[in-house]
Amino acid sequence: MQPSLDETEITENQLPIASTGGIAWEQVAGVTPDLVGPLRTDHPCNANHIVIDGRLVLTQPKRKKVCIVGYAENSRHLAWYNDPDCEIWGVNQLYRFIPRADRWFQIHHDWHDDKKWATGASLRDWLKAAPCPVYMIDAQPDMPMTLPFPKAWVKEQLHVHEYFTSSIAMMIALAIAEGFEQIGIYGIDLIVGREYHFEKACVEFYLGVAHAKGIQYHLPEQTALLWQSHTYGYDAEPDYGFYGLNKLKRRSAELNKIVAHQRDKVHVMQGHVEEAELVRNKMPEGSTSRTVMDDRLKELRAELDRELNLLYLNDGAQQESTRMYQILELKSRGGSVEA
Repeated sequence: MQPSLDETEITENQLPIASTGGIAWEQVAGVTPDLVGPLRTDHPCNANHIVIDGRLVLTQPKRKKVCIVGYAENSRHLAWYNDPDCEIWGVNQLYRFIPRADRWFQIHHDWHDDKKWATGASLRDWLKAAPCPVYMIDAQPDMPMTLPFPKAWVKEQLHVHEYFTSSIAMMIALAIAEGFEQIGIYGIDLIVGREYHFEKACVEFYLGVAHAKGIQYHLPEQTALLWQSHTYGYDAEPDYGFYGLNKLKRRSAELNKIVAHQRDKVHVMQGHVEEAELVRNKMPEGSTSRTVMDDRLKELRAELDRELNLLYLNDGAQQESTRMYQILELKSRGGSVEA
């Protein structure tokens, strides 16, 4: 049985900017005030769930919709904050950026490591005074609204093995297990780095489970979830211009080798110059030998300048090639990127 539910019960510029209404954040610039944070305890659509003795107490009647919200700035403001039939679920330190939440998720074994979280918005202090239930690995005795995430119960309800690669995947799985009829996914792209390679597939798996159970899921146009650039076999791979991904990758690797070789040449030339300066400084002032060495130093310094210029040239080309590859890679994954 689920350890925390009763039938009858009730993810970034991180710097703050000046605001007459208190702290504002650059991430929410340009979004209407009713769609941005911080969380408001008096929001008219709050579900006002509570936790008693480590158990979730849900308000009645049970809501049919839930929006799971992450950090991505291009869509988190699209969640259904003003729908009284919708729960809002947030994560980590997102409380700075969204206007309401009915449940929170802080599922990290190292949640207490301050170096892991953004400065200027104390996670520990917020958890102690959290205005809504907070799922963690274990309930914290000095944090009255915390409760354990019911992982075993979720697995039992969904008949799945241990497959949870992110908080978002756990949230979707819990929403399915609790029987929500509609699930909205906003502020969640999972398009770069570890999120793309390790987390995205698991989120899409649980969206597939939701679909199989007849649950409606809603995704913003900007998301890379459940997105393809073309249909295999039917369509040709999109033409991204003269430089495709493979060509850019090869070009970047080629320039990397050139830069490494050129850097070695610069180091060698610096050694020539330093040794020539050492020898020249030991020669008598006004001597023919010192005059000859002065001329030699001019030649060596000129050659060093030429090698440095080539290093800067190729290093700049390599950086730009890598930048173009990264932009194109994001676009090929469904990301919205401004070059």
